[in-house]
Amino acid sequence: MTALIKKSLESGPLIVTGSRGRLASILSDEFERAGSDVVRVSRTGGRDHILYDDLLQSGLLGRGGAVLHFAWSSVPATAERKPERAWTDDLPLLARILAEAAKAPAEARPLILFFSSGGTVYGERQTPATENDPLAPLGWYGVGKVAAESLLADFSGHAGLEICTLRVSNPYGFPFSPDKPQGIIGAAVHAIQTGRPLALAGGGGSRKDFLHMHDLWLAVAACVNARLTGTFNICSGTSVTMNHIIDLVESASGREVPRHPTPSASWDVQSSLLSRRKFTEATGWEPAISLPEGVASVVRSALATGGGQP
Repeated sequence: MTALIKKSLESGPLIVTGSRGRLASILSDEFERAGSDVVRVSRTGGRDHILYDDLLQSGLLGRGGAVLHFAWSSVPATAERKPERAWTDDLPLLARILAEAAKAPAEARPLILFFSSGGTVYGERQTPATENDPLAPLGWYGVGKVAAESLLADFSGHAGLEICTLRVSNPYGFPFSPDKPQGIIGAAVHAIQTGRPLALAGGGGSRKDFLHMHDLWLAVAACVNARLTGTFNICSGTSVTMNHIIDLVESASGREVPRHPTPSASWDVQSSLLSRRKFTEATGWEPAISLPEGVASVVRSALATGGGQP
């Protein structure tokens, strides 16, 4: 896989927007370790990161390669508090990047990979969602992502840009910080370490699809290598409840996670089911890390980092 990634990027840089975010920073590091020429772009710039204005004026968007567009100003909860930010910040930035890429000759344009949200754009599902199913987001985060997908389709159709939209499920496997435990696994470990009950929306019965970060990286690498275009679900293809995840955390740690049920938010999808068939058929990619194996690895690392003892 490493050799294929290097070969695929010989024609240009790998530009990562929103490069200070969790997903973007981890994938940037993975691609760099594989030998890719990574350009990190963020709103604040700084060491090893450039500003968006610098990107747009540099000519980098006319040197082939690929753009991994992670830049987004909210997560589902914060989007409910400031829904306008998708239209005041995120969509205008995406449009500027697309317009600049469209100015380049066809042979010098980058592949644009946009990271949408498989867990929100389809809304409630009782059967696995395919890429052709209607979109029915419940919250503003999903609505914003659907608007971005529409913008991308316009630039693909009218400007001829090569665009790959990835509807990613719930990635896990992030480095753990006891000061900022993120995700259900990190929050569960934090509850173990502190003894403070884990707030479980709806009692932990909601069902989500979880995908390990390493498998996400391999999926993205497959897209870049093949210069894949179209819309794809990137997921494990299996959804489990939050309570099941916590059970796996308890099994891996040998300790009980204190739990406190809370009401579910109106915007939070309770049953997210996704099909990965289209992407697997297009690339041959399949998740390599099982959920029990992945959760156990994350828990062991988190306990060691946070100073907890199983």
